[in-house]
Amino acid sequence: NIEGAPYWSNQEAYSSILMSTSNILLAGIITYPISQLCDVYLFHYLRKRDKGKNRLWLRNNLSTFISQIVDSAVFILIAFGAVFSANILIGMIIGQILVKWIIAAVDTPVVYIVRNYAQGRKWNDFTG
Repeated sequence: NIEGAPYWSNQEAYSSILMSTSNILLAGIITYPISQLCDVYLFHYLRKRDKGKNRLWLRNNLSTFISQIVDSAVFILIAFGAVFSANILIGMIIGQILVKWIIAAVDTPVVYIVRNYAQGRKWNDFTG
């Protein structure tokens, strides 16, 4: 228990916030490499499987969608599993997944533009 100032009357809330911060930090440290490994593995698996096909959009989205399920579930369970009920945890996981999926879908044109720049293609080349 971390002691607050002698005049502080909300010691329980203070301790609760500081304790959840360490759980959130730990969850991030554990979750990031797991989800990134999942994303990279799936992306390269799909790249090898679909070689020569115009499916960068599919690799980008499918690998990201699946890895974000893993990321959200593992993070929420580690960070908040001891704090909230199963129903709340499921809601938090689903909420995070949906937001991350929207961002992933919106970033697909950016993936093409960055790839095109790196390979010296026209910026609006959405093939391959």
